Amino acid sequence: MLTNLYAEWSNPAMEWSLALFPALVAVAIFAVPGLLIAVAAGQKGFEALGVAPAISIAVVAISAILAPGLGLTWSLWVPLGFSLLLALLAAGITFTARRLRLEDAPHRPEEQAVRRTWFSSGQAWAYGALVIAGILLTRNITNAIGNPDWVSQTYDVNFHLNAIRYIVDTGNASSLNVASMTAGNNPVEFYPAAWHAIAALILQLTNADVPVIANTMSLVVGAFVWPLSVIYMVRNLFKVTGPTMLVTGAITAAFTGFPLLLIYFGVLYPNSLGVAVMPVGLALLAQLFRAAQTARVSTVPAVFLGILVALGTALAHPNAIMSLLVMIVPLFAFVASRQIVRAFQRSVNPWVAALQVAGMAGLLWLIWFLWGVVRPPQEAGGWEPGQSESGAVGEFITSNPVAMGHLWLISLLVLAGIYPLLRTRMVWLVASWAYIGFFYVAIRSMSWEDGRDWFTGVWYHDPFRVASIVPVIAIPLAVAAVDALVRALIAHPRLSALGKPALVMGAIAALLTGGIAYGTQTATYMKGFVETSFWVYHPDEEAALLTQDEYDLLDSLSEHVPEDATIIVNPWTGAGLAYAMSDREVTAYHTNYSLTDDIEVLNQDLEEVLTNPEVCEVIERHNAKYALFFGHREVNEWINGPHTQQYSSLEYLADPEIVDSGQVAQVLDRVGGATLYEITACD
Repeated sequence: MLTNLYAEWSNPAMEWSLALFPALVAVAIFAVPGLLIAVAAGQKGFEALGVAPAISIAVVAISAILAPGLGLTWSLWVPLGFSLLLALLAAGITFTARRLRLEDAPHRPEEQAVRRTWFSSGQAWAYGALVIAGILLTRNITNAIGNPDWVSQTYDVNFHLNAIRYIVDTGNASSLNVASMTAGNNPVEFYPAAWHAIAALILQLTNADVPVIANTMSLVVGAFVWPLSVIYMVRNLFKVTGPTMLVTGAITAAFTGFPLLLIYFGVLYPNSLGVAVMPVGLALLAQLFRAAQTARVSTVPAVFLGILVALGTALAHPNAIMSLLVMIVPLFAFVASRQIVRAFQRSVNPWVAALQVAGMAGLLWLIWFLWGVVRPPQEAGGWEPGQSESGAVGEFITSNPVAMGHLWLISLLVLAGIYPLLRTRMVWLVASWAYIGFFYVAIRSMSWEDGRDWFTGVWYHDPFRVASIVPVIAIPLAVAAVDALVRALIAHPRLSALGKPALVMGAIAALLTGGIAYGTQTATYMKGFVETSFWVYHPDEEAALLTQDEYDLLDSLSEHVPEDATIIVNPWTGAGLAYAMSDREVTAYHTNYSLTDDIEVLNQDLEEVLTNPEVCEVIERHNAKYALFFGHREVNEWINGPHTQQYSSLEYLADPEIVDSGQVAQVLDRVGGATLYEITACD
């Protein structure tokens, strides 16, 4: 029965048309601001488009932080205006660099300088890869979510969806302000709100339902931003053949570790946004330090754009920038070693090499310093090891994220890519893959006594977060294996004797792309993972947050509750989503929030409403004459639950005798086990 229901909802004819307009708006927000800046910095064609989303995230996040100080209400004009200013700055820097002849050339014979153009045959292959990855990922993501109206039945969705509405209502999308939604009277802490700021712009421009916007963001981040970043990375790391580039699209969509894992787990929207642009940062660093096979980005724009990409990655989520810094440790070590060898070979001035090695050492020290600073407190995580060391090694090598399913074909490609990378002196990529493997094994198996907090605290000791970054560094290895195979096929005497290189290239591209796409998309692990994710969103009777009855009640809530009213809710049952979904204020926007004295009265003292005048005073002050009771089913009840005693006012209203007495409250609407009450005792 469950399989039949999944098959019904995974029909392409379902209501994803609701997400079409929001998706187009999202793509424009991710592309346009960054594209303006990239073009101004001298980038063209796919190189300009590929770097655009990461820069756009930086523009949105930074402008959102600056806007309140400038007296600006959050709207599309804020990031757009800021992007124009940065584009002027980029143009000025680029012009000056050219006048001073600071454009640089490749530093190694094996590097091939690539002339920047708006379009070329190589870019055509890249766009083809983007289309293939986009189609495959769109299919998987929409099937994994099920319906664009559904919410992820997970712990943090309360905060994320309500924060979208909160930004629109307050006109403030700053990462320094969004957490005020749950801070009560306490100081407001920094919270990475780039994802929410973009989602709020989509809400302003489309007026779509908030769950649709959240799911649209998952779709656009996973099926547009991610593959665009990956293909940009491959183009800037390697000089690959056209067929290899096309196959990259199929490889990008073959991993469950990202984007599907973070759509299923968490739900970690900001983290997902940061991981999606990590490949761009890796590519720019390889370009800056001349550790790639091609030279596509000269030093000045690599530095300028790299700073913006780093800011965008960090402001999307600090986890992402720290993951990127970990990933590039072998790159810095490689660059330092290379300069030492060159100094001994007299191909580089020893003093210059010494300064460069000192610089690399300084960067490594900075990463070490940040490792101990940019991390949540230990009590914010606390995930225990869940696998043996050997088992964790096996999971990593077989691309089996958190034991969710073995990716045998992709695993073989990743392992096969080690040899060609070592042959082409891309040893740092192999070392980065192994280094990330160490952290994956640590987070899955290391005990607290052996340093679990030090090595894994950046990721909240959470294996899902580390598993999601593995594809960033595994994809280049798989691509290297495919490229070696393609070159061997092209050089084969029988194929080369045909004398029709275009036909041969097209046939190889079609066969390999189709074969890998079919082999991975129809694999048991992929279908199983998508179906597993589907049940995290499906609103059945056992849904952790919202059942279908509760959805139906929220749909009609605005018919009964005035716009200026506040609803008493228990957020652990999903009732707090009345704010995001019905545009009505609630007493708790998330399960983790700071109580004020008034909210505590509303939560626990309603049974005194007939005897204690203070209760009615609080109700009148907040116009909190309404309450939602969604039963006793709670999300993540194991976190100090159940929480019925903390919301005893709702338990009081749920007693049939209280409503029947006619003195305290009346039922305004009831759908199954979901009930909306109006408190009448203070009238």
